[in-house]
Amino acid sequence: MGNPDMWRVEVVLPAPVPTEPFEAAIAPNDSPITITHTEAGGWLLAAYAENRPNRVELAARISIAATAVEIELPAMTIERVPDIDWISHVHARTPPIQAGRFYVHGSHVAVPGPDASIDILMEAGPAFGSGDHQSTRGCLIALDRLAQDPAMKNILDLGCGSGILSIAAARIGSAQIIAADIDPDAVEMTLRCANANGVAGRITAVLSRGFQNRRIRAGAPFDLILANILARPLERLAPAITRHLAPGGRVVLSGLLDQQGSSVLEAYNKHGLVLA
Repeated sequence: MGNPDMWRVEVVLPAPVPTEPFEAAIAPNDSPITITHTEAGGWLLAAYAENRPNRVELAARISIAATAVEIELPAMTIERVPDIDWISHVHARTPPIQAGRFYVHGSHVAVPGPDASIDILMEAGPAFGSGDHQSTRGCLIALDRLAQDPAMKNILDLGCGSGILSIAAARIGSAQIIAADIDPDAVEMTLRCANANGVAGRITAVLSRGFQNRRIRAGAPFDLILANILARPLERLAPAITRHLAPGGRVVLSGLLDQQGSSVLEAYNKHGLVLA
C-alpha cells in the first residue's frame, strides 16, 4: 500500500525560467523531484517528502528563489499522496519497454520480447527505476552502444534506484559492478532484482551518499560510471566522479533537462572530461 506519511509539494513556473533555484527550494536535501512541461509552456515541479513539509519555511525559500530570478511568487501546493495499492497501479501503467536491445518488463507481462533482445525482469517496488522514464531509457541505450567496449570491466552505478542499469550492465558483459544509493530501499531492491535476473554474483549493492562508502573508493578506478540522478547532484559530484574514473574511462550522466545540459557539461569539462 502507499505510504501514509508521503507528501507532495508542487510549484508551477512560467517559461522561460531557470528551475534550479526552485528545485533547491522545494527539495533542499536532494529528495525525489519531477519536472514536467505544462500546457502553457512552463514547468511543473513536484517534490516528495516522507513528512509533512513546513509551509512557512517552504514559502520563504520559494520567495527567495522567485526574487533571484525576478518573477512573481509562484503558486505552491502541498498535498498528501493518496494511500493506494501502488504495485497494482504501476502494473497497470507499465507496459514492457524496449531500449536498444534491452526488453524490460514485470512478471505481469506474458508477451516475450523480440528475438535477440536482452530480457530484464523488473518488478514494481519502492525504488525508482523501471525503465519507463526517459532518463533511464537513455542510459540503457547508452549501455547498449558501449557493450562492445572490452575495457568495461569495472563499473559503478551511482544512484542505482532499482538496480536496472547495474543489471543491464551485467547482462551484456562480464564486468564487476558496484551499485550505490542513499536509499536503503533501493539497495534492498537492487539485490532482489539482481537475484531475480541471475546476476547477483557480479553486483555489489551498497548504501552510500556519493562516494562516502569505502567499498566504492576501494573499487576505483572505474572504467564506466553511470549516474542517473539530477542536475544539481551531478554538478556537485563532478570532481569525485572524475577522480574515481580510470584513464580513458567513460561517464554516462542522466536525469537532467535539456536546458540543464550545458551547465552539467561545463562542470565536467572543468575536470578534463569531454562530451563523446
